[in-house]
Amino acid sequence: MAQPAIVRASLAGLRWLDLLGVRAEAAVGHSLGELTALVWAGALTEDEAYTLATRRGAVMAAASAEPAGMASLATDLAGATDLVAGTGAVVAADNAVRQVVVAGRRADVAAVVAAATERGVAATWLPVAHAFHSGLMAPAAQPLRMAAGQVAWHPPTRPVASTVTGTWWDGADPVELLVRQLTAPVRFREALALLDVDLFVEVGPGRILAGLTGTPTAALDVGTGSAEGLATATAALFAAGACDSVEAYLSRRATRPFDPAVPRRFLTNPCESGATPVPEPAGARRQVPVSAPEAVAAEPGTPRSDPLSAVTAHVAAAVDLDESAITPDARLLADLHLSSLRVGQLAAEVATALGRALPVAPLSLATASVAEFATAIAELPTADAAGGPPAPGVAAWVRVFGHHRVPRSAPDTPPVPRDWRLVGNLAGHPYAVQVRDAFRPGSGAPPARLLALPPGLVELPVDDIAAALRDSDADRVPLVVVHHQGVGAAVGRSLAAENPAVPVLVVEVPDSPAGIGWAAAEAHRAWTGFVEAAYDPTGVRAAPVTRPMEVSPRRDAEIPLGPGDVCLVTGGAKGIGAECAAALATATGATMVLLGRSPADDPEVRATLSRISGAAYRTVDLTDPAAVGATLAEVRAALGPVRVLLHAAGTNVPGRLAELTGQRLRAALAAKAAGLDHVLAALDLTQLRYGVTFGSVIGRTGLAGEADYAIANEWLARRCFELSLAVPEVRWLNIEWSAWTGVGMGVRLGALDGLVRQGLSPIPVEEGTDLLLRVLATPALPPTVMIAGRLPATPTLRWETADEESARFLETRLGWTSGVELVAEAALSLGTDPYLADHRIDGVAVLPAVLGLEAMAQAATALGAKPVPAVFEDVRLAAPVTVPERGSRVLRVAALVRDGGIDMVARSAETGFAVDHLAVRCRAATSPLPPPSGAALDGPLLDAAALYGPLFFHGPRFQRVTGYGGLSAYRCLARVTVRDQQRWFGSFQPQRLELGDPGARDAFLHVLQGCVPDRRVLPTGVERLVVHRRAEGTVTVDARQRDEDGDRYVFDMSIRDGDGGLVEEWYGLALRGIAPLHRERWPVELLGAYLTRSLRRWRPQVGVDLAVAAGARGDPQRTRDVAGWLAGTPVTHAGDGRPVAVDGTAVSASHLDGRLLVAAGPAGTAVDWQRVAAVPLVDPATGELARRGEDPAVAATRIWTCREVLAKHGAAPDAPLVVDVAGPDGWFLLRSGGYALYSVAVPTDGAPVAVCVGAGEPDA
Repeated sequence: MAQPAIVRASLAGLRWLDLLGVRAEAAVGHSLGELTALVWAGALTEDEAYTLATRRGAVMAAASAEPAGMASLATDLAGATDLVAGTGAVVAADNAVRQVVVAGRRADVAAVVAAATERGVAATWLPVAHAFHSGLMAPAAQPLRMAAGQVAWHPPTRPVASTVTGTWWDGADPVELLVRQLTAPVRFREALALLDVDLFVEVGPGRILAGLTGTPTAALDVGTGSAEGLATATAALFAAGACDSVEAYLSRRATRPFDPAVPRRFLTNPCESGATPVPEPAGARRQVPVSAPEAVAAEPGTPRSDPLSAVTAHVAAAVDLDESAITPDARLLADLHLSSLRVGQLAAEVATALGRALPVAPLSLATASVAEFATAIAELPTADAAGGPPAPGVAAWVRVFGHHRVPRSAPDTPPVPRDWRLVGNLAGHPYAVQVRDAFRPGSGAPPARLLALPPGLVELPVDDIAAALRDSDADRVPLVVVHHQGVGAAVGRSLAAENPAVPVLVVEVPDSPAGIGWAAAEAHRAWTGFVEAAYDPTGVRAAPVTRPMEVSPRRDAEIPLGPGDVCLVTGGAKGIGAECAAALATATGATMVLLGRSPADDPEVRATLSRISGAAYRTVDLTDPAAVGATLAEVRAALGPVRVLLHAAGTNVPGRLAELTGQRLRAALAAKAAGLDHVLAALDLTQLRYGVTFGSVIGRTGLAGEADYAIANEWLARRCFELSLAVPEVRWLNIEWSAWTGVGMGVRLGALDGLVRQGLSPIPVEEGTDLLLRVLATPALPPTVMIAGRLPATPTLRWETADEESARFLETRLGWTSGVELVAEAALSLGTDPYLADHRIDGVAVLPAVLGLEAMAQAATALGAKPVPAVFEDVRLAAPVTVPERGSRVLRVAALVRDGGIDMVARSAETGFAVDHLAVRCRAATSPLPPPSGAALDGPLLDAAALYGPLFFHGPRFQRVTGYGGLSAYRCLARVTVRDQQRWFGSFQPQRLELGDPGARDAFLHVLQGCVPDRRVLPTGVERLVVHRRAEGTVTVDARQRDEDGDRYVFDMSIRDGDGGLVEEWYGLALRGIAPLHRERWPVELLGAYLTRSLRRWRPQVGVDLAVAAGARGDPQRTRDVAGWLAGTPVTHAGDGRPVAVDGTAVSASHLDGRLLVAAGPAGTAVDWQRVAAVPLVDPATGELARRGEDPAVAATRIWTCREVLAKHGAAPDAPLVVDVAGPDGWFLLRSGGYALYSVAVPTDGAPVAVCVGAGEPDA
């Protein structure tokens, strides 16, 4: 959509210039702008340009699905070229002397950005998801060529400087030039240098190009909501003499003559003036806005330190009113008509002006006044102390959790004497005597405060609760709360959340004298921080834990509600209740009856009712039992019985513990607690199917300033538990919601921002309503569940522990939700991670991919998974993690349990943790282990030790490849040694490895370098890795290439132990060639793979595969085994000694120095190799090779091997043999009739080796 819109705006700009009569010298178009420039030059019409831009945009958007991007670098072309070298990224635009854009795969561009940052070059990501003007746009070439080919092109009649060539447009084919533009860099700087002008005019939307010219430039800025650009450009053109008149600008506008000599009179709009002061009536009470200073006139732009004053000034400027007209109670949207977007901008502007941190979560300001807006800004932390939001995980998530109790013995410590201070007089407590006896004052002992709550939820001593919290907050005396299935836990959690310095103990005991004794024993032990314990009727101690729980998939038909049924929703006209009511109505077709305190004509109420078809609304105060009874009697009479109740009503007025009173607690309990009981009393519970109450996670965790709200929500949870026992015929469920995005009490002005900074991830509305529907369809749930995203770390919420054992890559846990999510990091250095010294690429220490996989496995273990056996899927190695020689590099690992597996990523500080360097999905292995199988190829090995250095870059710790059983370009068999006892990490680091020896696993990968010996290859991904068990002893790697595309090679491989049992299976292991490997001398072991790839690059039609293996000339069985392994079919020997494959594949073999060279391919395939020596051979072909510069001995040995190949086909010694053409890498093509012979001489560690490969059917 963007490209045609840009062209349309640019064409409009051209039409404006035509109206003015502008005489332009030339045009230059940046990228897409080249189409507009060609329209100006008469090469195509406006309609053709618009159609072509539409097609161009579509094919470019579809060109590549790979994660890609672009970045702007503040450097010159040479500097940018140097930065992209070796990364895969390319220069996409040379815009100005120090402004160059690069593009490519996102990981490649991230590497460039990181390198630029290290060199002090400013780098900025561009907001695009594609790599325009790079090779990733190549798939768009043919569709664009077809579209451009349908245009009736004309020769340009005006000069156009092309940004494709950097020169003037001449007679070049416009179709091919526009196609070339897709992948070629934009040469804007060069094209601009061709123009010798006084003024540039940027014709299209925006002003970006105006900053690149270095010459005065006016931007029309077409499409903006302001006429500023149009007016400025018109004036500049007139002043420069590019047009004779600006009459076009003034036409159709109301104007009047202007005489500067006549005194000017101005009309004043009274709405833009300050209100005339009106004397206050006698005795009137003056209303002073909160935190508003005395009104002091200030000059425009004067910094304001007071939030209300600063907000008033910014709002006044935004609405173009005098500050005195902006009252504190004016509503931003309703009264001042500011858009929500503009209010968000104002929030950022005011926060910056006051030195506050920018909001990290949207402020809920739909109904906010100026004063409330100022309060929200004032509550933001200062910019220097705010910090950012918590480290992001794999993705945002929302889960359902259940609360459980797990047996946990009390600490074995001696009793601690305490001087007990009892709160209240225990009036009405059935065990007052026992409490006073067990908690006596102790002279000289440390003080402690006891709040003993009576059993149950009736007659809560709210004044005592408020006093206990208020006093302990003030004097920091430890608080013990003893309760019997009451709200005591929320009381203790609230104090711990608001004042962590106060030790808090919460003990829940049975309603019995024995329970008081167990509570006293618990209270007389030493404790610190927050402790919560519960005792069952037998005296067994337990601790509460929270764990994720499974709920049904979305099955709306399972919800006990349908068309014609009535669902009653208290608090359902606003906030979360309204969203859930709307979703439930849509899912079930039920009739929604919403109860609320607001009048029916309230705008929010009307908006909610407009979303819910057939919904009814009743205004009622839930704290008034008579009103509730009358209202619900009318509802039941008119609409029928209530089948489902959603109790979402509640009030939340934050306040600190120092201000807590019994009255505040009663007010918080009124709607949630008394309101629920009033509704239930007015319903026929025999007709009710489901009762759902909406609580808050605050009741479970506590939150500063929310003690009364936490206690009310704990009461709700306990009441649901009571109802589940008393009325089991009805399904009862209390949902403890976390804060939602955009709705609900958690979004109150700046509250959500503070929660997000502490680590909370709010619930998106759609996810919240979807989970509600899933929960309602799930049978057999406990009476209370919690639905939340990530929550701040708090001692009051204990997750069920899976594995807290330390692990190398989980050095610091930044975020952890048991069974759901883990975010952890570790600082890597050459000191703490000595293996890095043995894993250098081009001298740079790089984290091995297998250690990255080990980090993933450690994260999976911490979340309760079993990494062996396991399946790792969709492994993506997007970018390497490098470690500096000095200092450290922070590696961050994030893991998330979802959809039956664990998604994990690794990020690095070198890219600002913005790139997933490694990503993988882990799930449990479900398939049984297949039975052992025999080795694919037994026998002697090619020694691989000498390949470390010439081929493998790995240091001693990773040198595990013992040898190759066979090695070709497309298949290899290798032996690898496993060392379980080796230390991989520093002395003070945990040494545990979840996946076993990483050195052996790295060898599984780097054996494949032998299959691509002339390119440095690194792994980029794996479709699926199945780890059946840990490797031990010596294992065999059997790998086969299944796909190849340019520099991308894909292999499947299996790892087996000495008995043939599977250890690991790798499917779709992708390698990428990153650089050529040049060598003066080739190890003979690599010749099969090297020559196969070299020959196929020159002659792709030659389908011959060559392999080298150890094998003596006198061992025909070994020859048959290797040939059969390479061909993939059994091989025998013919009567004349030639190997013959049973399926008709042509095979051939030749021996040299205890090594065997085998060829497999179509009919006619044959091979021979020999060390170069002075061969007494007189052959015309030898002379021809010598005349072409070959050494005589090399030429003679080449021809000798060719004659040997011909002899294997029964050709006569004097069969014709002519030299045809020379190829790359020393290849020559010779022919004997119609038979092709490919000859090459390769320098090796000894004398050069001449090889001949025959292909095609030889002449009879």
